[in-house]
Amino acid sequence: MRFYEYISQRKAEMLYSQLHREGEKKLSGEIKGGIPGIVEVKGGFNQVIREPSLTDKVAAIEEKILAAELAGPLEDDSKPWVLETMDFYWGPSSSTSDSSPGTVVWFGGVRNNRVLMLGGSAKHLIGRKGDNEQPTSDLPTLLNALAAPRAMTLEGVSDSLTVDRRELLYSFSNAVSFSTGHWGGVQERFTVLANRLKSASHVEFEDSAWHVTIATPLFVYRA
Repeated sequence: MRFYEYISQRKAEMLYSQLHREGEKKLSGEIKGGIPGIVEVKGGFNQVIREPSLTDKVAAIEEKILAAELAGPLEDDSKPWVLETMDFYWGPSSSTSDSSPGTVVWFGGVRNNRVLMLGGSAKHLIGRKGDNEQPTSDLPTLLNALAAPRAMTLEGVSDSLTVDRRELLYSFSNAVSFSTGHWGGVQERFTVLANRLKSASHVEFEDSAWHVTIATPLFVYRA
């Protein structure tokens, strides 16, 4: 059994609507809206089609991604999805456009100088009630939020760099800082399935070079 900490409902709904799973063992039939439903057998005879739950949809998406060999470990940059079990520091952070805490949630893990930084809307944390004003988990939103808190100094950054470029440098440096525990926070072991958004090699932080991957999770559950 899985104890989910985070599920991106927006991502799950978008991806699930694209699945065509006719003839699969667990998903069959049609429900209103043309989305496959879950078949329940009651009394050994009657079949009742019910709308799949969020976790049903996530399971179907995960199965499809794995069957298509689209997911791999952190080190496999050729795969569009990361499937990993790692120790992550995690917690909420404010975005630059909203001074209220907890609008973006981060999960940062490290292995052999490779950083996996996951970010998404905190409204998708299980048990949290969000609102429609929460930020999305697209790349510009995440980079904007990641560049702002505890931004590094401009020492060593060329004046000729654009603001966007400086923010990008901040984002990757802050990803390393967060994932190595410099911001404090809670560290737990999670299994994640996340879509890669952007990577950078040779990110300098504390006299070391890091490879940073920023991704947005479909799900996070306790390993």
